[in-house]
Amino acid sequence: MSTNLEDRLSGLDLPMPDTLVPRILALAAQPGTRRIRPGRRRPRWASVVMAVLLLIVVLGAASFYAPRFAQTLADAPIVGTAIGPALRSIGLAGFQGRFNALDSRATSSGYTLRLVAGYADNNATILVLDVEPPDHGLFAQAQLTDQFGRTIQLHTGMSDTLSGDNVLVFDGIPWPDSILGVRLRLHASVLEGLPDGKPVAGDWTLQGTIPVESGHALPLPAAGILGDSTFRLTHVEATNATLGIRMEISGPLARQLDRSIGSEIPGVSKPHEAFSTDLVDASGRSATAIYGNTSTGIGPAQFYGMWVITHPGEYRIRIAYEGVGSFERTITIP
Repeated sequence: MSTNLEDRLSGLDLPMPDTLVPRILALAAQPGTRRIRPGRRRPRWASVVMAVLLLIVVLGAASFYAPRFAQTLADAPIVGTAIGPALRSIGLAGFQGRFNALDSRATSSGYTLRLVAGYADNNATILVLDVEPPDHGLFAQAQLTDQFGRTIQLHTGMSDTLSGDNVLVFDGIPWPDSILGVRLRLHASVLEGLPDGKPVAGDWTLQGTIPVESGHALPLPAAGILGDSTFRLTHVEATNATLGIRMEISGPLARQLDRSIGSEIPGVSKPHEAFSTDLVDASGRSATAIYGNTSTGIGPAQFYGMWVITHPGEYRIRIAYEGVGSFERTITIP
């Protein structure tokens, strides 16, 4: 083994014990032979080959479960204006310089799906896809999993049946993917017909590896009271691009979070939700909400919302229930 190769192996930045590579290299460099069993000896070249194979196995496992290491060998280019129209349609125009280019394709039932780009952080995973022909999209039964087989929940999406652009927004990436990078596998079995077409059944599987932008938890503001109900923020996490807020609601309003108010006037207005949340920056400009979900069951109701943030500083979260009241809390993003 050449000295140059030894230096390169020793210099690799891998999440493994510091002594592993030197031990393998030392084994390969030992003079003489090593006993296998009485009467037989392994020549030195076999020890070298076994040492290299062992290292390849370690590297292969690290690349699969910790894709960030593979990323250092071949970084995907960052996507700019190419996906701008698709992102603007869902309020994500500020994200376009953060996406990593991907190119995974699958064809079934006469439709080709292509995974174009992806972004991931602790709050959200966003995938941009292209469908050809473009008359179907929004994968109703899409399932996204990581390299550990864990399912990442789908929250919302957008489909343009003229261009074939599709944007799907999933949950954020959990630990340890958030440190290692994530190897995603998207499987779709149905394409919806929009607006009135029939669904198309098929079998599409797309894959891509992207880094994960890390986030950090922020101090929790004090709870707020609306009527006889308590709204308690239980987790606030910010990245350079998103803010995620989890909230627990207890009291009578916890069972009325999906209530609509107002009558529908055709062409003028529709009933609106009584419960609302709004995030504004120091200048009073509202941040773009990506999604807001509520769930009820035994115990307090749960709310999870995610917003796009464009700069650090003070933000105010306004929580309101029409006819009952509202309150605000300040969140400082460093």
